[in-house]
Amino acid sequence: MGVGTVEGGGSPKPLWQIILVIVLMLGIFIVSSVLLRRRFQFWSEYLLQRINSEGLILEQKEVKIKTSYKVSPMLFGGVSWTKGDIYLTSRALYVIPSRQGEYPCILAKQSIPGLGRLVRQYTVKDVDVSEGTLIIKTVYLREREVWRIKVSDPDLWREKILENFGGRNETVA
Repeated sequence: MGVGTVEGGGSPKPLWQIILVIVLMLGIFIVSSVLLRRRFQFWSEYLLQRINSEGLILEQKEVKIKTSYKVSPMLFGGVSWTKGDIYLTSRALYVIPSRQGEYPCILAKQSIPGLGRLVRQYTVKDVDVSEGTLIIKTVYLREREVWRIKVSDPDLWREKILENFGGRNETVA
């Protein structure tokens, strides 16, 4: 041991190793985001094909959608806003968001089998109209969710949803 030496000090990492780790992490992030985007595009295209095969009743592009949910009667969950296209078929109301990365949603009377995890399914409990807005109350797992959808003719949408999901002038479920 000489004077001025420190035992166990270790050597600093070379700069190229630090740069390599940063480049690898950035590459993994880019690849995973591209794969996720392609997966969302696949499900949106799949749902559009499914809508065409089921027979389209009503559709409206670029509608404003506000969803609010409660986890329990005492605990408020949150609010989210989105824009998207809505399609009504004889089996379900399909909501396909305009932005990439948001989940396509299906609002139906019963769960539809054969759909993946990136498509959220909600069970419709009640349909109403208030102040020019279509209001749909749904259940997703244990949460109760309220969808407020700005459509051009909410009374027509309500009537068609009740015709396809339940009886006239009654709740759906």
